[in-house]
Amino acid sequence: MLSMKIIKITILSVLSLLLLAVIAGWLWFRSTAPDYSGNLSISGLKEPVEVRFDDYGVPHIKAANSADAYLALGFVHAQDRLFQMEMLRRLAGGRLAEILGKDLVRVDKLFRTLGINQIAEKNAHEFLSADTSAYQQAAHAYLRGVNAYIATGKKPVEFSLIGIPLTPFTDKDMFLVAGYMAFSFAEAMRVDRKSTRLNSSHRT
Repeated sequence: MLSMKIIKITILSVLSLLLLAVIAGWLWFRSTAPDYSGNLSISGLKEPVEVRFDDYGVPHIKAANSADAYLALGFVHAQDRLFQMEMLRRLAGGRLAEILGKDLVRVDKLFRTLGINQIAEKNAHEFLSADTSAYQQAAHAYLRGVNAYIATGKKPVEFSLIGIPLTPFTDKDMFLVAGYMAFSFAEAMRVDRKSTRLNSSHRT
């Protein structure tokens, strides 16, 4: 009888600990979720900005000037997509193995061979030489918004699980992502032609 009682107490204790662990994990996960309501004070804004999220989570930004609008865009973009943005800049720059292990070395070698890293560095150097065009000003305002979130916002759960350091985004990172997108879109030049031929054959 005594041994059965001890077994029951042990089982209940283990189940209680498991339940507490699940609750603690859920609360921690919820603490990393983005905020879609409330007021924030973001350094760099010239005028108040209103951001409204619709039922699909799409942000609608209302600002008094374009610089504030792009800064707010960078902030909300990082809030929802920072992990994806981090993976894209590391992928294009050939730096995935740093955080995901040696199995990704082959992927890093491919993207370093493509030269996206060197082109992004060259473009970023030229881009930083002046800040006069509307495009440059908008891009830098956007980057300030991204980095404002990195400095003050919640760390996405993936960063804690994988152990990725939070570092600011730069002009070079912007060109890295653009370079990767150009590389990925290039596949459409081959796929779209085949799709067109198949569609033409089907119609005839």
